[in-house]
Amino acid sequence: MKSVLWTLVLTAGVVSCGPQKKPGDESGTTVQQPVPPDSPAVVADAGSLDELVYEGVGASLLKKESLARSQAEQKGRVAIMKVLGEDAAALIRLFAQRHAEVLTEGADVETFAHSVEAALNKSTTLRGSRVSEYTQSENKDTTFAVLEMPLMSGYYAIEQALADVGQKGQYLKSENEFRKMFKEFFLAEKKKLLTVPS
Repeated sequence: MKSVLWTLVLTAGVVSCGPQKKPGDESGTTVQQPVPPDSPAVVADAGSLDELVYEGVGASLLKKESLARSQAEQKGRVAIMKVLGEDAAALIRLFAQRHAEVLTEGADVETFAHSVEAALNKSTTLRGSRVSEYTQSENKDTTFAVLEMPLMSGYYAIEQALADVGQKGQYLKSENEFRKMFKEFFLAEKKKLLTVPS
């Protein structure tokens, strides 16, 4: 009977205490879902394309503020790259339906889309992003960095990835023709975000 009681007490103690988090341990770090540029939250107040942004949020549990901000920023950039990859894949699928003449005969659009998304997710270069806000959780152990990237900075990253992957995978007939047509297509699609459906 004593051994049963002792086991119950020991089990209760372990469950109630749980694993202790050491300062600097990031095992519990989470990255909030990035907001794509066509999200109602981003589009709601936008009056022009200049006001549309790609957005990413990174979080860090480090105790030192400078390190926490730095790591949260880095994770915010990774979140933006993920959003750019998803947008690029969706855009090339739609572009291929409307402008099949720019693609090589028999080009596998799905493989193209997945390859571009993967390339952007692996990318380490992200120009044009800026921190728009730092916040902390209520208990002040988590630092959040909200990063924004202007729509057209995002466009150049997407266009470059599509052109690189398109040429390497032989999906495109002409890189120059593709770039010209894709820019017009991109701007037309994003302008639709500024028109609120009645």
